[in-house]
Amino acid sequence: MSSRSSSSSSRSASLVETSTSEPKAENKPRESYYPRTPVAPNGELILEVGFRARERSQEIRVHAVILSNASPVFASMLEASRFGEGIAVQVATASNPARIALPDDDFQAMEIICRIIHGRAADPKSSSVLDLRPSEILDVAITADKYDCVPALALAIEHWLKPGKAGNLTKNGQMGVWVCDLLMAAYWFRHAAAFETVSGHLISDIAGSFRSLADDREGVQEHLAMKLALALEERRNELRLCLFTSLTDALVKPASCDCRKSWWRPRPLPSVVETVIRRINRDVLSQGMPYMSISEAMRRAEEIPTAAYNRVGRSTIERTYKHKNVWRPWHKGSVSYRIREFKEKELEGLCLRCVHPQMQCDVEAHGEARVQRFEEWAARGRWNPMVMAEGGSRVY
Repeated sequence: MSSRSSSSSSRSASLVETSTSEPKAENKPRESYYPRTPVAPNGELILEVGFRARERSQEIRVHAVILSNASPVFASMLEASRFGEGIAVQVATASNPARIALPDDDFQAMEIICRIIHGRAADPKSSSVLDLRPSEILDVAITADKYDCVPALALAIEHWLKPGKAGNLTKNGQMGVWVCDLLMAAYWFRHAAAFETVSGHLISDIAGSFRSLADDREGVQEHLAMKLALALEERRNELRLCLFTSLTDALVKPASCDCRKSWWRPRPLPSVVETVIRRINRDVLSQGMPYMSISEAMRRAEEIPTAAYNRVGRSTIERTYKHKNVWRPWHKGSVSYRIREFKEKELEGLCLRCVHPQMQCDVEAHGEARVQRFEEWAARGRWNPMVMAEGGSRVY
């Protein structure tokens, strides 16, 4: 295991713990990937990678043309009229290769990138570079972003971040360390779908703080982790309020139909449904919402507290209606409908285009448009306590 994975065992148990369902590749030692066959045995360029972190650098032999086509950064670096490396490459041969020092880069990440863009992903001597641990995927993502070669890795990225890769994201309200790596990898790869999927699971299934995302990280990675933790916390609080408002909406908006009977079955009074939901609100939502995950809040809201039965009376609230061949209590159907509507319309992860500074979101419902709609709504005085306190009238 890498030092990064071994050090993660000391993280706070309130949020992050090592998941027992990590991919099999996560348990493989780093040494099992080496030695590999050369990337380009006849390449005219040798990359000397990472000697600042080791006693000596490690070499990757590549073709300069392939490297330049995959990375605009390398293309600029190897241009003959710009840098000394470019001049050396122009006269380099397989027997007399040019050399470029990359002291600050991770050797394994760079080797994986070079192997993929050279079409040497499958290595008969060791495991495929497509079978990586999440921490290694993050290292590749950081290096790929640095050299602007993410498009050249598109197929590999789809494999690394496929939906099945992030299965069992959370366990008992906690998340494995590797899930944080996948979230940050999706950020650096600019993979909006994977970023939304992973962040959506974290927002809905985690009850505690997200600040432990930054544990054991330094520099830019620590700053990014704190930024993502803040975005996750803001989104979760917004969804908690939205869910709470949706479930308790019946308290201020009773059923419009006051009839007690219909042609097929007696219907309970709206006050009965309101009483049950009010009890759920008092016993579950108002007290527990800040301390439970969104998934847990939805599950508890659909369950019927015993106190609600005792207060209203079983015979009243057990009147049922048929929904998908299942007989359900009226108030349970109302809550289930609101939860289903909440999942379909509101429950989603973070939008990468809203979070990433180099991307622009064109979804009208995100960002400033949502704030602007709220300000316009509040300006009309609808349920505005400041306007009502000054004797103003509501404007509808």
